[in-house]
Amino acid sequence: MLLPHRSRAGRGAWERHAEVRIIRAAEDLVALQPQWWRLWRGAGAAPFLAPAWLLPWWQCFRPGELRSLAVLDDGRLAAL
Repeated sequence: MLLPHRSRAGRGAWERHAEVRIIRAAEDLVALQPQWWRLWRGAGAAPFLAPAWLLPWWQCFRPGELRSLAVLDDGRLAAL
C-alpha cells in the first residue's frame, strides 16, 4: 500500500508500507509455499527453514497452536 507522507523538506512523497499477517492455520502457510520458496532461496537460509522441512515437521509434531507472521511488501512475501 502506498501512503503519502511529508518529507523533511516539506515536499510530498510516497512511502510503501508492509502488511503483516498472523498465520494460524496450516493451510494458510501451505498457500504461501511458492513465495516462501523464492524467499528461502534468495536468503540462502538453512535447510530447516525451507517449506519442505517445516511443513511436514508441523504435520507430524504440532507442538502447540500455529502462530507465524508473514510480512508482505506490495503483495510479495518479504519475511516469514
